[in-house]
Amino acid sequence: MSTDRSIGNRRIAQAGAAYAKEKHLESKISVQEMMRKIEGEIDANGGIYPYNDGKLNADELLERSGKSAAYLQKNTPKIRALRDEVNAWIEHVRGQIATGAPSVRREVNARVKAANSQIDEIRQNYHEAELQLTRVTAELADATRKIGELEKKNTELLKQLAGKTVVPLKPEQRK
Repeated sequence: MSTDRSIGNRRIAQAGAAYAKEKHLESKISVQEMMRKIEGEIDANGGIYPYNDGKLNADELLERSGKSAAYLQKNTPKIRALRDEVNAWIEHVRGQIATGAPSVRREVNARVKAANSQIDEIRQNYHEAELQLTRVTAELADATRKIGELEKKNTELLKQLAGKTVVPLKPEQRK
């Protein structure tokens, strides 16, 4: 009967190990997906981490991955390997992002200046377009007036010719 019990205990241990392996794999995938998502957010925000006042650390990554802050504190080979991967990634990403209020402020101010210069350029182009529109509208009005005068003159000339006989020129006289 003790063999039955040891077989049962072995099965339970194997099932537990398989479950733990699957759970760890899910957790690792969750953390790695969040790492990619955070990199995308940083790229989309021009080098600024948009959450947690711009501070990125392992606890922030774990929280956003749905894991507790103590998850990486476990002392198993797989967790140590994941912890090393996370710490290396954080160091890599920290080198690429603006952190701290002064750095973020400088980055935001630089963006504001760039946006303001674009706005000034748009305003200048708008004013130039308005001036061009005014000039073209005046030219159109002048041309319309001249066309009206020429049409009146043409009508008067046609009236003068209407009572006279028109003789066609001979082909050698047309040259």
